[in-house]
Amino acid sequence: MEQESRTPLYHTVQEYIRGKIHSGEFKPGDKVPTEHELKSQFNVSRMTISTAMIHLAKDGLIRRIPGRGTFVTGPDERAAGLERSSSDSAQEGESALNVKKEEPSRRIGLIMPTIDSMFAMRIVNSVQYALNDSGYSLVVGMTNNSKKQERDVIRSFIESGVDGQIIFPVDEHTYNEEILSLKLQGYPFVLIDRYLPGVETNFVGSDNQAGAQLAVSHLWELGHREIAVCSGIDFPAVTIRDRLDGYVKELTARGALINPSLMLSDIDIKNLPFDSDHPLFRYIKARHATGYLALHSSIALLIYQAAKACGLRIPEDISIVSFDNPTSLQDEFAYFTYVDQSEEASGRRAAEMIVKLLQKGSRNKDREADPYARTIIAPTLKINHSTGVR
Repeated sequence: MEQESRTPLYHTVQEYIRGKIHSGEFKPGDKVPTEHELKSQFNVSRMTISTAMIHLAKDGLIRRIPGRGTFVTGPDERAAGLERSSSDSAQEGESALNVKKEEPSRRIGLIMPTIDSMFAMRIVNSVQYALNDSGYSLVVGMTNNSKKQERDVIRSFIESGVDGQIIFPVDEHTYNEEILSLKLQGYPFVLIDRYLPGVETNFVGSDNQAGAQLAVSHLWELGHREIAVCSGIDFPAVTIRDRLDGYVKELTARGALINPSLMLSDIDIKNLPFDSDHPLFRYIKARHATGYLALHSSIALLIYQAAKACGLRIPEDISIVSFDNPTSLQDEFAYFTYVDQSEEASGRRAAEMIVKLLQKGSRNKDREADPYARTIIAPTLKINHSTGVR
């Protein structure tokens, strides 16, 4: 469907359902058309439908019951603002999100895709230290970068009675419905490192675009003109997309043409050790680029290994800049030049943010008076031994 004037698309969907409810065509207890049906009817994205549903739920016109669907509320529910007691929720099959705890558990859940990098470990440690200072204990859950496991961990944390959650979302092209459900229900949570485009939530993370610009600027000033950008994740992932935008923006500002052959995504990081058939090995050996920007630290290590396997010297033959420090060493002993996203600061601020939310009250629905907090941390470039003059 065409967007008329400047009216948001979600508003069109929202008003359609609102009209059906007010006209009596959708009666209390009726199931609202599914997300798939509304997507097909209005020819809009899933996010547009989700946004419309969030606004309707905030107005008390609908309520979502996980596993069953979305239903029109009755007058009594609307007057009560959809606030349910734990006994009401159990009888009606409501999500555990509506269960009220008489006493706080003093526990915070931290959900991570993996802890297979120093970046992730630093986040966990910094959250742990900050929560200890606030009198909270930390429970860590792993999703293995699976949206289904992420949903399961979120639910298990709620059922176990944690007071709030810090969520490092998985790399997916679509949002996890369970996170949107947390927002809809007013449950206290903070996203860290990865945000949901178009969805307002509490968030702490680094300026990924600015980080990529710092890296490209550094390589350019050293004389590199063929600068490859590399990722083991497909570019549409939100953090990768932002870093790619920074790469393109900085090269454009330098008057360079954007060469698609220098953009390497979805690099296979499993088929090691390197051999002559590995695409990254062949690419580096062919000397297509002299400078490499690794969009995450594991790719920086692979580029280093592939270059060594090809007999190339670093930084004499090629230079490498990594997002995040791939090693556990202190800066004065670090080998790689890297974009420092201050993961320790991110973890600490996320912990402080969730504690502040809990102190204000986890069920505060007045978002006009209490807007979502968004903390963006400026990255810095740490120059070490993996970059040199071309």
